[in-house]
Amino acid sequence: MVTDKQSDAYRPLDRIIQLSAETHFKSDPAYWATAAHELGHARIRVARPWLGHARMAGTYFAKPLLAVGVALLVGHMLYAIPSGYALGCFIAALATTVFELVDEAAASVLAYRELRTQLAPRDLRAVKWVLLSAYLTYLTFYASCGLLLTQWWIVDGIRTALVAYDFTVAGRIVIGALTLACAASAVLRLVEMFAPNELGKRWSLVSSILRCVPIVLVCVAWNYRSDTMYVWCMIAAMAASSSFWSGIAELLSLIPALAASKFMSRFEGPGIDKTPKYTWSRMRGQKAVRNGNARLERIASYWQRNPLWPDRIRALAVLAYVPLLVALWV
Repeated sequence: MVTDKQSDAYRPLDRIIQLSAETHFKSDPAYWATAAHELGHARIRVARPWLGHARMAGTYFAKPLLAVGVALLVGHMLYAIPSGYALGCFIAALATTVFELVDEAAASVLAYRELRTQLAPRDLRAVKWVLLSAYLTYLTFYASCGLLLTQWWIVDGIRTALVAYDFTVAGRIVIGALTLACAASAVLRLVEMFAPNELGKRWSLVSSILRCVPIVLVCVAWNYRSDTMYVWCMIAAMAASSSFWSGIAELLSLIPALAASKFMSRFEGPGIDKTPKYTWSRMRGQKAVRNGNARLERIASYWQRNPLWPDRIRALAVLAYVPLLVALWV
């Protein structure tokens, strides 16, 4: 299936190979390697289904482990809880992504074997570099975690002296408003995951906006109390909003990446996007692109109406800020 809305991917649940318009229409070994790699995923899913299931399970476990690890790391810096908890989460997250590395390596090997007998040596060298560079992107997660673990002594030394503050009358009004908004967000989140057909587009938009409220609550009330129960309730709320904190870290890392990309773009040639051959192929394939985009919309609509049970269960984990609301008022 060809699309200009999303990137190249193999979708095991939908049993389709999704290729971007560039990959599908460009006559270039780099894009042949990408298409063969996605085909390799499909072949592995048929020949070794256990590997695909293990990868999917590992992905579902890795994300919450990282979320809890980030929250525990912040909890160590703010509340001086033992850093070993966060360390254990990061190591466990590394362990659960091993099957992802194996699956990616196996798909690249199959792609190379598929193209080896069909391409000239020069084109085959390009295929090797494309497959290797793509695989290295998965190793960056291990490299970043390895850097964190080797410099863990710096993490152990970062602590903030916690001084608890009470709220003023205006502060209690703000906390009350945030509490009501968090309660509404929890209800809409549950309806969205367990009865998605009952939630219209307007309420879905309201639900998306209200998801930011627990983050504001954490920022306002993180030093309201210093007893053990409150500290762990706050850490649970931080884990529920970990995507926000991770997003800030990713945004900071994107700044040098964008600067480097802009610098390297000075040395790039005109590329092959505007070649007559690609333009002609792209124009002839407009119908296939439209059909692919329409199919993706139907698939997205289906999964929105029928979310997977792991996603439904994850919706409960997102509500981990509810104990914080109780701790604030009881």
